[in-house]
Amino acid sequence: MSDKLFRAVFGDPATVGERRVEEVDTADLTDRLCGFAMDNPEICRVWLQQVLASPDPSQDPFWREYSGSLQRFANTRLAMPGVDAEVLSVLNLAGVFFWPIFARAHAADDDERQALSKRFSREILRLSMYGSMNASRFPEVAERLAAGEDAGRP
Repeated sequence: MSDKLFRAVFGDPATVGERRVEEVDTADLTDRLCGFAMDNPEICRVWLQQVLASPDPSQDPFWREYSGSLQRFANTRLAMPGVDAEVLSVLNLAGVFFWPIFARAHAADDDERQALSKRFSREILRLSMYGSMNASRFPEVAERLAAGEDAGRP
């Protein structure tokens, strides 16, 4: 399952080391991940169950590349300071794998499912780019985040 997911999102595992995070088309990668999840919810569910049952989920090839690529991104000037790549990876993948279950209940056909997949992909990109809270309207939250920037990190 991990290999199928890996290839659908990242391509050939042999070429991953050649890929620079600064050159990745983030929107295209997000579309591929969301599209694969929408078209293959069973595979994604099985992958998630395998990872959850694993004594060391961090050893899964797809997880290592997904979380690792977010960490490499977080280490560049392309990212906002303070990104917790591991938490962001869990949030993104949990949503990506849950959305098809929800969306299939509301979609009558493949075209509607594809539209819902694009909708989810767009929202991941929008949240990554702009967030959801206007910081000027939540100064106490901004202070809390600034004070605990590294709180809870290993």
